[in-house]
Amino acid sequence: MIMPVNDHLKGSFLRYMSQISKSASDCHRENLKSLLPKNADWLLDVGCGNAQSFYRHSSNLIIGVDLDSDSLKIAKKRIDGVILADLNKGLPIKSNSMDVVYSDQVIEHMINTDLFAQEMMRVLKSDGYALVGTENLASWHNIFALLMGDQPSSGPYISSRYKIGFHPIWNQIDKKYNCYNGHNKVFTFKAISEFLRLHGFKIETSLVSGYYPTSGVMSKLLGAIDKRHAHFMVFKVRKQKI
Repeated sequence: MIMPVNDHLKGSFLRYMSQISKSASDCHRENLKSLLPKNADWLLDVGCGNAQSFYRHSSNLIIGVDLDSDSLKIAKKRIDGVILADLNKGLPIKSNSMDVVYSDQVIEHMINTDLFAQEMMRVLKSDGYALVGTENLASWHNIFALLMGDQPSSGPYISSRYKIGFHPIWNQIDKKYNCYNGHNKVFTFKAISEFLRLHGFKIETSLVSGYYPTSGVMSKLLGAIDKRHAHFMVFKVRKQKI
């Protein structure tokens, strides 16, 4: 009887984790969507992937940049233009040309985060702003993993070949992207706030979602009270006028 009981508990745990993870992800997308402009001229989506259209606004001209050519073939059908480029080597975009830079779940994959921030600043117009979304190293499930002596699920990832660490529902292995498939630089809420300020951005708004292991109304309430331990973070940062 021990094995069936253990399997049942494990199954229940995985279903619950999947449920709260999906809820947090959905809320994260809504947070991003709420901060997107409806009338900006030029929006640059860095690390656009296949350019999922939930953020598509008819009055925006959207350019996507990504390293994966297969994803860009799909993105090309959804947005106004695509560019194949390695973000770790800079952006092949004219300086002071973009109203908005959109970056979701990208900065943690960067090797050179300083260059990434500098390039966002460079391509923005004088009154432009960036939306930066990423995972929080200080999310409670990451803290739990560390207390158990395990590698946290948000990373940094230590292998592109093997699943190592606390990953109850997601398998992070994606050999297609080589060294870029994993999370190389993972921020806490406090750290990314300081990082963005030091690179010359003014933080206008920060939104969070996913306060594990809670869900629903309780998760939103606790996240509003304690942003430093929520899972997903979104920052709207303005390029300060010189």
